[in-house]
Amino acid sequence: MKHHLKITLPLICFLLFVAHPALAQELSAPKVLVLHSYHKSLTWVESIEKGIISEFKKKKSNAVFRFEYMDTKRINRLDYLQSLLKLYKVKFKNIRFNIIICSDNTSLNFLLPHHHVLFPDTPIVFCGINNFKDDILADQDLFTGTVEEVDFRSTLDIAVKLHPKTRQIIFYGDDSPTYHHNKALLDKIIPAYEDRLKFQYKNNFSLKQIQNDIQTLDPNSLILAASIRTETGDFLSFEESVKKMEAVSHVPIYGCWDFFLGHGLVGGRLVSGFAQGKTAANIALRILAGVAVSDIPVIRKSPNKYMFDNDQLKKFNIDPSRLPKDTVIINMQPSFFTKNSTLIVSTIGMIAFLIFVILILSFNIRRRKRTEKKLKESEEKFYSALMELPILINAVDQNGIISFWNKQCEKVTGYTADEIIGNPNTMEILYPDHDYLKKELSKWADQNFQLKNTELILTAKKGYNKIILWTNPDFSSPDWIWAVGVDITDYKQAEEALRESEEHFRALIENSNDVISILDETGKIMYESPSHKRVLGYNTGDLIGVNAFEFIHPDDLERISSQFAGLLHKPGEIEQIYFRFLHQDGTWRYIEGSGSNLLNSPGVKGIVINYRDITDRKQAEKEKIKAQQLAIEHEKHALVGQIAGKMAHDFNNILGIIMGNTELSLLDCKDAETIKTLELIFNQTVRGKNLTRNLVAFAKDQEPQQEFFRINEKIDLVISLLKKDLEGIDLIKEDKSGLPDLLADPGMMEHALINLIQNSIHATSMVEYPKITTRTYCLDKNICFEIEDNGCGIPKEYLEKIFDPSFTLKGSRDVTESYKTGIKGTGYGMSNVKKYIELHKGTILVESKLDSGTKITIKLPSIKKELTKEEKIEIRKEIVHFEKYILLVEDEIAISDVQYRLLTQEPCVHKVDIANNGQIAMDLFDRNEYDFISLDYILPGKINGMDVYNHIRKTNKIIPVLFISGNIEFLESIKELKQKDVNIDHLSKPCQNKDYVNTINKLLGKVLMGQQ
Repeated sequence: MKHHLKITLPLICFLLFVAHPALAQELSAPKVLVLHSYHKSLTWVESIEKGIISEFKKKKSNAVFRFEYMDTKRINRLDYLQSLLKLYKVKFKNIRFNIIICSDNTSLNFLLPHHHVLFPDTPIVFCGINNFKDDILADQDLFTGTVEEVDFRSTLDIAVKLHPKTRQIIFYGDDSPTYHHNKALLDKIIPAYEDRLKFQYKNNFSLKQIQNDIQTLDPNSLILAASIRTETGDFLSFEESVKKMEAVSHVPIYGCWDFFLGHGLVGGRLVSGFAQGKTAANIALRILAGVAVSDIPVIRKSPNKYMFDNDQLKKFNIDPSRLPKDTVIINMQPSFFTKNSTLIVSTIGMIAFLIFVILILSFNIRRRKRTEKKLKESEEKFYSALMELPILINAVDQNGIISFWNKQCEKVTGYTADEIIGNPNTMEILYPDHDYLKKELSKWADQNFQLKNTELILTAKKGYNKIILWTNPDFSSPDWIWAVGVDITDYKQAEEALRESEEHFRALIENSNDVISILDETGKIMYESPSHKRVLGYNTGDLIGVNAFEFIHPDDLERISSQFAGLLHKPGEIEQIYFRFLHQDGTWRYIEGSGSNLLNSPGVKGIVINYRDITDRKQAEKEKIKAQQLAIEHEKHALVGQIAGKMAHDFNNILGIIMGNTELSLLDCKDAETIKTLELIFNQTVRGKNLTRNLVAFAKDQEPQQEFFRINEKIDLVISLLKKDLEGIDLIKEDKSGLPDLLADPGMMEHALINLIQNSIHATSMVEYPKITTRTYCLDKNICFEIEDNGCGIPKEYLEKIFDPSFTLKGSRDVTESYKTGIKGTGYGMSNVKKYIELHKGTILVESKLDSGTKITIKLPSIKKELTKEEKIEIRKEIVHFEKYILLVEDEIAISDVQYRLLTQEPCVHKVDIANNGQIAMDLFDRNEYDFISLDYILPGKINGMDVYNHIRKTNKIIPVLFISGNIEFLESIKELKQKDVNIDHLSKPCQNKDYVNTINKLLGKVLMGQQ
């Protein structure tokens, strides 16, 4: 029996959790106890509760709340508190809370001595605490929260300003601890008003006594609101207290708590119960998220606000314009714009949309007119060209009526266009022999009304015959039939001369440097001109019947196949082509030429390729292109950077206006469809902003501005910036201790981190339980950091392309639907990241698996601020040059500080002067005799490192100069410079300390040896 129970009970428990997932979810939800000092119906208590619940809902927490009310506003005796302790011991004996939120002093004072008994090891967050002092939490590491700071001074100052005739302040109240605490606060500030105001404290008055006293007050009096009691000693609510006083008062009533507002209080700088509860909830959520209580300091500044009642302002004739900036005024009549904001915004939006539509239509109309004008001009040119061509051209409709008759037709036949066009008897005029015309028309009908090199004999106006060779070109249509004719009357009489002309033409083709090939629809070679052997080495006929695509370079095959396929659908068109073709000797030859579709031409019926070998030209240009490529790329990026930089400011201003107005519209908009449209606009402006930022970063060609900083702090900063985007994502930080400072450009690193973490956020947008992990550690003298997510991953075929500019897998390219709708990429993010890392001599590794996630590892050189003990020992063995006089030219302070320490301390002990720009460097060099120059290439101002070097070489040809720069332009020029000047060397930024010292030592030795 016991054995069966051991098996059955766990099984029942398991089935319960499976059968009731809601129960399992509730059991796993955090349990929160809210312990109030006062009773439930108190407005102050209700406000705190609303603040707590709203913050938990905002953060989408599934916490389970339990509320307890100590009711000490009405019962505040020692025996009562002892009874509560006994009750709570029994009540919460078997309940474990994840966190406790307590409000006001009584609950905090109750928990401080008893929490270890009632709620051991449970974090406690307090709010609404008066007279807070640090020693309250002595040896209490589970308590934190926010205090309630009553601002009597600000309230009195604004009250006296609004009522300048005030001479006395009346403060009514009961005999509660709250009254005495507030009295103590007032006592502290009364000396500041001694010469202007008289203060009177009136406590332990019954409600009736207070009302009678108020009616007798001097008109220049002012009342400070507090809670009071009835004649029977019962506590009167805050609202009723002020309401009862205001009912009989002819003087203004001011206060310091928002629960008085709206019940007769004029206003003041008020404490908000809602804000207290919201702040406490925010702290509690941080603790539930894993932040240690000891890492969250007590918030001492109470979130008070100036708040006034418009009804009371009117009662005492107070102009709202006299109130402080950002004052909250209740009971205000809504303005016309507020009442009609949706209509106004919709109207403005519609007007803007209509303007946009008008602009688009205007643009399209102008474009259409330009197109029509160009088309008309093109038609006129085409018409003029047809009219002037030295061949006969006419157009005939299906009824045999001629609509076009060019000048050559007029010249050959003698009939003008006016005589022929539109004349229904044209055929009888040109072909007067009826039988001949009937026979030829019958042949024409059999050929589907197509003339293919058809000879017809027509009669000219002067009566003689002309033999015309007619052909219908490819541009004929079903409604119109064009005919192109050649007068071959004279040719018939001179066939021998024509044959000689053909032989001459054939010789030109055979001896031409160009090759003519004709391919069929599949790419098979139908004809090769004799020059094919001379250009590509193949004998005539060797490639007939062979598919030409088999000889095209694999890298060009897809492009050429696509061009060929497109050309098949463009009869009569010519397209330029460029590809590599396999020579008979096995080498690849560069070919350029043109292809035209003459498949419909009866004499050709193929794709005609006219091409030539440009390999020699390509080889001659290759080195030149290679040499110019880098400079062109830099110039292009510089130009793009200038344009992007100028555009970015104005474009971001435009985006800012759109974004700001969209957000304001969203606040007031009630229509779901309009909200959806506004959200789309807002998201697109954010995308435009990111695109502008990434485009400018990609275009800029700049050298890193390096300084030492902690990569962990930079990661924390980026996480803070992306806090809103990271909501709902499990963020894990794994940082190894003892990580040294990183020498790098902080702006570039921040930009890189934002791109990487933003990519992880996007990649996890469709994951049920998204998780992002950041790691930092040292490995092999490198500072490493990783960004890993469990998102959609990157398809294997795209891993090599993710660093290409403008490449993205988001938005319209998200064919696998791995990203949430609305997520789009700029295409420059990862390109910028790689650019930044390579500028710092770092490496970036991407590991990704589809549907499993991506890990990106970045390694950057660890540059220490001084030599290690081991490096000093090793360098001391190699170094032979000490106590030299060195000029150090470096504008980045972080780098110059390190270099200065390296050179002046053991084991080098050099004397060093520092110049942070080119002009100072040249001035120092002219005044001093240096042994060595350490010179940065990129310097601020108009004088760069090369200018300083040229200045030095004017007077000193042998002093060793070590250039320090990672600038690409400089790295290209230094190669040629080192061939001319043997007393220079260079190191790329960033460089290791040991390499820097050793290079200086070697270069000093090299120069001294050359002198000897």
